[in-house]
Amino acid sequence: MKVPSRSDLSTLNRLGFVALSPSRGPGLDTQINQWCTAARFKPRIVQHADDILTVHAVVAAGLGAAFLPWHGVEALGSSTRRRPLTGPASKWPVGLCWRTADTNPLLLRFVDYVFRANSK
Repeated sequence: MKVPSRSDLSTLNRLGFVALSPSRGPGLDTQINQWCTAARFKPRIVQHADDILTVHAVVAAGLGAAFLPWHGVEALGSSTRRRPLTGPASKWPVGLCWRTADTNPLLLRFVDYVFRANSK
């Protein structure tokens, strides 16, 4: 799917965007800003919320549009329309972390598997 057209983005901007408060999701805020910059788009934020469920509820009530993590959007049900974004700025790097002192052999085998699969 392609980046939404300029007219689609303009229509959504007239409605306004609901966003997760930057302090509650700084990584998401950065990712959205990077995508918008790449798309040469400045969203008109009309409301901030402290959690993704509230952002979705406001959108479902017809009070705005929102950029949300795709897996979260998929899980929120059918009360809103959704489209995935594309382009290099729509990808979010993901890492793996675990407790430093953990010696669980199952965990360590999993970590080894992930790193071997990632290096291919």
